[in-house]
Amino acid sequence: MNKNHLLHAILVIGLAILITGCFNNQQTSSHKVVTSVATTFFSNHLSGGFGINTPEQVAKAASDGIQMAFLYNYSASPRSSLEQALKLHHMSVVDAFISSQLYRYQRYYLCATRHLSCSASYAKETENALYASIKTHLQKVLKDNSLVKGYWVLDDQIDVSLYGSLKYILQNIHKLIQQYTPGLPAMCGFGAEIKLNHFVSWRPGIAADFSTQGCDMVGLYIYASASPENPAPLATSYDWTMSDLLPAMFVSLQRQGWDITKTPLIGVGHAWGLHTKEGNFAALTPQSMLAQSTSFCQHGATGLAFYGWADSSFEATTQTPMNSPEIETGIRSSVAACNQYWSAHSRP
Repeated sequence: MNKNHLLHAILVIGLAILITGCFNNQQTSSHKVVTSVATTFFSNHLSGGFGINTPEQVAKAASDGIQMAFLYNYSASPRSSLEQALKLHHMSVVDAFISSQLYRYQRYYLCATRHLSCSASYAKETENALYASIKTHLQKVLKDNSLVKGYWVLDDQIDVSLYGSLKYILQNIHKLIQQYTPGLPAMCGFGAEIKLNHFVSWRPGIAADFSTQGCDMVGLYIYASASPENPAPLATSYDWTMSDLLPAMFVSLQRQGWDITKTPLIGVGHAWGLHTKEGNFAALTPQSMLAQSTSFCQHGATGLAFYGWADSSFEATTQTPMNSPEIETGIRSSVAACNQYWSAHSRP
């Protein structure tokens, strides 16, 4: 081989090495982006609460071992009294603004597809409007350097006709989250009720909105059903271990591709009782709350949350964590029991 040919060969080999190195670097960077959502947020187990909307509720929840506030219509205002209280008590936020907006879109969708006469407040809640409102909110979260550590993106699916129709929308929302606040997880909630006599109140179609492209975490919120009776049946009348219900929910989600080892589970337990505008509920006991919480954790939940400190249906006589020593004891005992379980068992 002459010198010109040798020089040409060296240049070709060197260029090939350079291109290969760049490609490998890109692959490594891309891999980090994909895995950061699961690893960054879930490096520790969490305890959270819904409806923690005031400084007083923040202080009370923090004293009971709650680390994260799940907040609907979160304003991400760094100077608000709520934000200051959250910082004072070292509490982070799971932002549920997106789930509220998705609810409004569902109302619009039902009106548009069924040609119903609906409230004017939902008339402009189109899919494009949904994405625009979420984009604006995410930009604000980023700008204000808020306490947000994740997003609760799906709550109630308000009609059976919507089952599965939100999957691609959740995937688009996930893309927006990663575009504006990369590394923060999207949590998708799926709900069911604990009925009397071990009746499984779960509709498998609810799980059709799950996908790994739209949900970084699954939240199962499971509450005892309301009763027309006053008083409602005793707490001991319900299967708080969810022995039939949880397996049924797991099967439905697994058929959609859910793997608990890759998309972690948070269990959301029942933490209110007695009289509400939606009916009467069992008076909770520390034992009933502990049974539900430990069942969640024994079934693989890496996080535990409770509903709730406040709700529009609550009345002055509603039993809540703010006025009930029984519920407060139940929360503390549940958090302690799951922490003990987690320390003794590796993650699923």
